Amino acid sequence: ADNVILTVNLDKPLPEHYESDILSPFPQEAQFSFYEMIKTLNIAAMDDRVKALSAEVNMSALGAAQIQELRRTIKYFRSNGKKAY
Repeated sequence: ADNVILTVNLDKPLPEHYESDILSPFPQEAQFSFYEMIKTLNIAAMDDRVKALSAEVNMSALGAAQIQELRRTIKYFRSNGKKAY
């Protein structure tokens, strides 16, 4: 599909990384870390199908370093000719 708009909802805190517990007898629901979100945004910045980013951000849910990293990532996203809202 062309003309994809990537939507990100950051209304809750995201951990930096998730540790997978392969020995756990209980399967866990899919979890997304801050690192994985940043990595996904960087990949989307280079994907010609992705035209824009729509992000709902609750700044109080993010730490200062995460806010800084998110700003850098969105700047990179825009530098690839894409819009971010």
